Amino acid sequence: MTYPDGMTSLLLRLREQLLGDLLLIDDLSRHRIDHLDGLTVEFEDWWFNLRGSNTPPLLRLNVEADDKRILEEKTDEVLGLVRG
Repeated sequence: MTYPDGMTSLLLRLREQLLGDLLLIDDLSRHRIDHLDGLTVEFEDWWFNLRGSNTPPLLRLNVEADDKRILEEKTDEVLGLVRG
């Protein structure tokens, strides 16, 4: 997908703003947070990583959990935060 230069810059800024906004949520700040490759937050029985794609200017979400129920529940939860 190709974006005009202005749109690409806007999407990149919005992506970085979203990652910063997620850190303001109290529930996330109480857990292990890593910024090595985007935003990784580790909980007792699951974790997620939300990072910008190198190309195109999109967000990538990875979620792992101890079981399928937690995985589905937490994936929906994080996507809800991302979508606002």
